[in-house]
Amino acid sequence: MGVSESTAHKKIREIQAAAGFEVLEARAAADGRKTVRLTPRARKLTDRFSRFTAGLDEEVAQRYRAAFGK
Repeated sequence: MGVSESTAHKKIREIQAAAGFEVLEARAAADGRKTVRLTPRARKLTDRFSRFTAGLDEEVAQRYRAAFGK
């Protein structure tokens, strides 16, 4: 991702504070490594946000062309 681990942890804490719930869950994989994934609640939120933002770029581009003729 191009950010330090401490910066990533800080951002995750900020997101969780804003959301009001845990967004990540850690588990031990079969090979003993730790895996981290979105919680079901966070996955639902990201899916809803994706549906909300779908098509926004094209909508903005159309409005820009309508307003500025480019």
